Amino acid sequence: MGILEKAREYVAGLEENELNRYIVIVIGIIVLLMMTLLFYHYRTVSNYRLRIKKINQLREEKVQDILARAEYLEKQREEINTILAEDKNFKTIWYFDRVKQKLQLTNKEVREQLSQIERTDQYLESILNVTFDDIDMKQVTELLKELEENKRIFIKKLDIAKSKKIPQKLEVSMTIGTFLLKE
Repeated sequence: MGILEKAREYVAGLEENELNRYIVIVIGIIVLLMMTLLFYHYRTVSNYRLRIKKINQLREEKVQDILARAEYLEKQREEINTILAEDKNFKTIWYFDRVKQKLQLTNKEVREQLSQIERTDQYLESILNVTFDDIDMKQVTELLKELEENKRIFIKKLDIAKSKKIPQKLEVSMTIGTFLLKE
């Protein structure tokens, strides 16, 4: 005999009150299982909703940051274009020679190398590599101050070391850059 036959005989031998009690217990267990499943389902859904809300907030913050950066970059691009339009014939090496004369650095041993880098945007980057072998700290600060005051150029790299040739002097190597409009 199969299990179903044994169960049917067992149920047939039960009295009506006992059968009703078993039916109520089985229905109660089914209802309890369904309620447990619904509880876990709603709990999981609410956890996912909270995660989605947090992710969306983070995305919104990142989008705001990206938009703010884009606006900042656009303002910088406009400022660069304005500066470039003011003096179309600006030459970094000429400007640097004027600065050396102004700061009385023309008697210093200077090595200069000018190059240009083609950029992917609408600009060329003009680079001037300058090396002083015998300059003191006061002259370095005056030079940096003078270069920093000109919005047209920027200091891309600066290396300062103690001079190997002359005690109490410095070896300064710097890279000065500026943008030029492509023609």
